[in-house]
Formats: sequence, C-alpha cells, structure tokens
Amino acid sequence: MIQPLPPTSFGTETAASSTSGSGNVQPAAAAAAPVAAAGTDAGEEVTVSADASTTTQLLDAARGADGVNQSTVQQLRSAIRAGTYNVSPNALAKAISGALRESQT
Repeated sequence: MIQPLPPTSFGTETAASSTSGSGNVQPAAAAAAPVAAAGTDAGEEVTVSADASTTTQLLDAARGADGVNQSTVQQLRSAIRAGTYNVSPNALAKAISGALRESQT
C-alpha cells in the first residue's frame, strides 16, 4: 500500500504559507504535479491533481483553525441534552433568511 505524502511533498504551498491576512486559502497551481511516491520503484510516479492539492491545503487549514469556541459548543450540547435549549421562531427565521441571502451571492 502506498502511504500518503505530506502536503509539502506535492510541490505546492502549505496551508499556512498560502493564507492571506484575511484567512482565505489561495488556490493551488492549476496543473497536476507529478510526484515520486515513497516506496515505489524508480521511474514510477504518482500524479496529484490541483483539486487534490487544494483539498489537502483546505484540510490542513481547517485542522489548524481556532475559530470554534469550544466552551460555547459544550454549553449548547449540555442545553440540548437537558432539553433546555429553545430557539425563538423569529430568531430561526432570521438565521434561515440570512443563510439564504449569503448562499445566493
């Protein structure tokens, strides 16, 4: 079985070096990058598509993200389990409306 290569082995930027100050991940190079896989015979190579490189970069960025407030998540989970979490119909309607507006732009 061929072991996966770390993202830096693909010849593209890592997620940390490809992010701008706004937190956006820059797209990987458009062309596929041939890479010699570990444990393969000489002359064999594996081609990694730009989509695979981008996916790897996005996964690395997500793993390193600290945008989730774990204490709030835990409080919400506890309230849901206890049956005390209530959402007002107006707040739900506003959230759905805002999400729909964002998805259409």
